[in-house]
Amino acid sequence: MNNILIDDIAGLDNIKEQWNALCLNNSSYEPFQCYEWHDVWIKHFLKNNRLAIVTGYCQNELQVIAPLYLKNSKVKGVSINKLEMIGNVYSPIRNFLCDSSSDAKREDLTSFILGRINNLPLNWDVMDLSCVPEENHLYDIMKQSVKRLRLSFLEYNCFVDWYQDTINCSWDDFFLQLPDKIRKDILYCRRRLEREGNISFAIINSLDGLDNFVDQYYSVYSRSWQKQENLGPNFHRDLAKMAAEKGWLRLGFLLYNGNPIAAQFWIVANSTAYILKTVYDQQYKKYSPGKLLTAEMMKSAIDSDRVTTIDYVQGDEEYKKDWTPKRRERKGILVYNTTLKGRYLSIVDRKISPLIGRNRYLRKLKQAITAGLNPNLQNIVSQGVR
Repeated sequence: MNNILIDDIAGLDNIKEQWNALCLNNSSYEPFQCYEWHDVWIKHFLKNNRLAIVTGYCQNELQVIAPLYLKNSKVKGVSINKLEMIGNVYSPIRNFLCDSSSDAKREDLTSFILGRINNLPLNWDVMDLSCVPEENHLYDIMKQSVKRLRLSFLEYNCFVDWYQDTINCSWDDFFLQLPDKIRKDILYCRRRLEREGNISFAIINSLDGLDNFVDQYYSVYSRSWQKQENLGPNFHRDLAKMAAEKGWLRLGFLLYNGNPIAAQFWIVANSTAYILKTVYDQQYKKYSPGKLLTAEMMKSAIDSDRVTTIDYVQGDEEYKKDWTPKRRERKGILVYNTTLKGRYLSIVDRKISPLIGRNRYLRKLKQAITAGLNPNLQNIVSQGVR
């Protein structure tokens, strides 16, 4: 096998069709691994960082893609070169794309590409392989491949994902399985809202009038409890257009007297509904507009789209387990290169930080220093000695 490093947009455009062909072998997460998803991310977030997409070929056939980029970061007071997989909070999973469904072949391809990354002149200190899914042994394969590098590494938890799979019933039956409190709240709040005005629902799944609907989404977002994300003014718009072109978009609204008071951004693909964002107007909080819209979106996903899985993708908020009671962790791996800075961070992260975490006096000292205080070191040390 041979490899090619793609570090410019022109080189990336040349493999679009091959990229999406590989993506079909990873259909469980096609929306987040397709070429177009990465293209939207690159357009909005690459900025002054460097593309470092590493590809592997066998007899001129693309076999594996490592979608990475290189950025300069300041970690623990040290400026480092860090390799990361392309993605952000709207990328609930990240992984290499491999031309195989066989675990053994996938591990060989992943090991090959990691070995090539290690030998390329990228001058990286730390590689962050975050949000690798545990399903289908994908995380274990990545971990075993990292071990083959014989570099030090550290596993860590990224976030929690609440989901419900094996859905094989109608919405009416699914609704009956929800907790009593949720069912009662939905029925009560809907009757109450209907007594006071007119309500309707809309689910947008095409490009027709999409710019206007995205404007309405942003309008609800601005009146919600959610903190404004630092994603720029058009990221959601471009993401919605990409999803609509693919037939994946489900942009839902709850309208009260013709005005949107709740909005949700979903993607539905390959029998799975991914809930990317839920917002509602704080002024109508007492009517639980979020719950009402979630119920309508789930009804459409189950009865019309025939999904078998609903996935909140990330976040450990209490309300999510009422709708989707299964829980899993998304994990990542930090790989430390043999550069001076890589070795330093390996020692700090793998040796020193755990030691501080186990010693409450060292923890207090660290907290004080971090807060910019002038602690009485002698007092803390004397307490530790005792």
